Amino acid sequence: MRSRYTLAISGITLLVLFVGLLFAQNGNGEAPKLAFGSAQGASQVTASPGDTITLKLYLFIDNESGNRIAHIKLTETEVPDGWGLSFDPPTHTSDYNLSGIVTPIEENIYVEPKPVLPEKPTTNDAGTYYLSSPSGKGYLQAKAVDIIVKVPQDAQLGKTYNLRVGGVAAWYGEVGTVLFNQARDFDYKITVIQKTFSEQPMATNQQQPGNSTGIILAVVGLIVVGAAAYFLFFRKK
Repeated sequence: MRSRYTLAISGITLLVLFVGLLFAQNGNGEAPKLAFGSAQGASQVTASPGDTITLKLYLFIDNESGNRIAHIKLTETEVPDGWGLSFDPPTHTSDYNLSGIVTPIEENIYVEPKPVLPEKPTTNDAGTYYLSSPSGKGYLQAKAVDIIVKVPQDAQLGKTYNLRVGGVAAWYGEVGTVLFNQARDFDYKITVIQKTFSEQPMATNQQQPGNSTGIILAVVGLIVVGAAAYFLFFRKK
């Protein structure tokens, strides 16, 4: 992939929603706390015509901020004409047992509350990514969705295209209905470049040999005429 993609986190947006609802207590009597954290692996990348690139979107819940599972569904909000976009995992429907009620939920991925780890583990659990927490307490345990982008062959070189993915997090209550949901957009800029680098001077920037020779001859001619005029008119005085 020639997109210069890096796994470095470009920024972490964390929105924590605290909702204390007397009628929707957890089994242990704790009021639900709803949190949804996200981080984009890279928001500005490069790609070449015909490329397929993968953008990482990380999702997490710090269990100090949230105590309910968030169900995340992604949608294509803004896609350039002719470009392809898909998600991995794709949008699908899964059944959940919500306090004895089987509830089908449409989502791309679900995120469970997990503690911030004081140190990054030496071995990774499958599907878990460790992100430095903005709190400075250690490492968040995140899941990831791949945003797969297909760049068309006729994409214009040098042009930057805007891509926007919409995300909705939903939290469910004990009766199998949505307790709360929250929408968020993820913006990307993709600049189209050649597959291989090349450089050559443009014709307008080249100095033409004929032009430079003519200038030199003109200067020499002026010098000769000036010298002749000097000797003819001024030396006779």
